[in-house]
Amino acid sequence: MIDFDTNNSNVTKDLSYFMVEKKDEIVHFKGPDSFKDKDGNVIIFEARLLSIDEIQNFNKECSRKNFIKDKNGKVVFKNGLPLYEEKIDGMMAAGLLISESLIYPNLKDEKIMKFYNCYDAIEISRKVFKTASDFNYVLEQVQRINGLDKDENLELDDKIEEAKN
Repeated sequence: MIDFDTNNSNVTKDLSYFMVEKKDEIVHFKGPDSFKDKDGNVIIFEARLLSIDEIQNFNKECSRKNFIKDKNGKVVFKNGLPLYEEKIDGMMAAGLLISESLIYPNLKDEKIMKFYNCYDAIEISRKVFKTASDFNYVLEQVQRINGLDKDENLELDDKIEEAKN
């Protein structure tokens, strides 16, 4: 931990440091080996850094509430309210994270959606990155860029829950 001298009169406390309009941060990364240009070079992808609010919205959009049932299949109630557990659809969240973060290739571009005959922002990532290795590679890169990498042993929903608390 860094110890700061809080009695230092030279320290300027100016809230304007925190009132800066953030611009989209763009990160470049090497795409999967299966995507090459006409000269055989691996395509360089571009992704934008997502805000914590965007990631939290993905969490909400990809959440499903399942009612908790007893051994007889009846919904369990507590204080007059049905109990439920909330689960995140991991594939849905991954697809959304990829399609919203990637700038190049822009998976929401009309040409690419028309080519794959897919107009869903979540499903298009699975159409473009058909193999598990390509999909996982792009997902890992986008997670890393957005601070959701597995090196921290946190999945998308865990990172969002941590940010909420």
